[in-house]
Amino acid sequence: MNYSKYIDHSLLHPTATHNDIAKLCREAIEFDVAAVCIQPIYIQFAQTLLQHTPISVATVIGFPHGTNSIETKCFETKLAIKHGATEIDAVICIPQVIAQEWKYIETEIHELSTICKQHNICLKIIFETTYLNEYNIIKLCEICSKEHVSFVKTSTGFDFIKHESGLYTTKGAQISHIQLMKKHCFNNTQIKASGGIRSASYFIECIEAGATRIGTSATKDILKALP
Repeated sequence: MNYSKYIDHSLLHPTATHNDIAKLCREAIEFDVAAVCIQPIYIQFAQTLLQHTPISVATVIGFPHGTNSIETKCFETKLAIKHGATEIDAVICIPQVIAQEWKYIETEIHELSTICKQHNICLKIIFETTYLNEYNIIKLCEICSKEHVSFVKTSTGFDFIKHESGLYTTKGAQISHIQLMKKHCFNNTQIKASGGIRSASYFIECIEAGATRIGTSATKDILKALP
């Protein structure tokens, strides 16, 4: 099996420089991944480096908290596509999901989906499952499936939880969430798992649970450890 084509080789840390993105793109070519996933400021740079390859340039919208207005997310999406993005990973408005403001969420997903369909662009909606209960995840899967969204995505990788000690940790992609999303998606909506996927064994677990795309920055280590 060609596991490299499951991978969105990702670098979304706020300190990433042009040199870091250049290295990311060289690695993407070396390992023949499905896409790179980068911050919007680097779309044109990455597109130039990858223009003679089949590797997609994915970027993030409303990242990482999802609390931009719908109008702002739509503007971001249109500009990203204009600059050369071929895949869009957009964070849903997390507090509106938690509040179960489904009309708002339906409108947001519909607006983003409409833009992407007009340009034949792959849309991935990021749930940030760490912050959601099962009902909210199921409802989002149903809405995204009705809109024929290409992928529903578990996490940003920045799903920080503050502990009593004052330290922050992240959970990222959880197998139970991937399985739940797989169970409640239809109309060919697929699952992207991301956040904390750094070992070959967990990579395989995510695929076996139903993910068909994996977002990771540990591509080299994962692929080297696979049979």
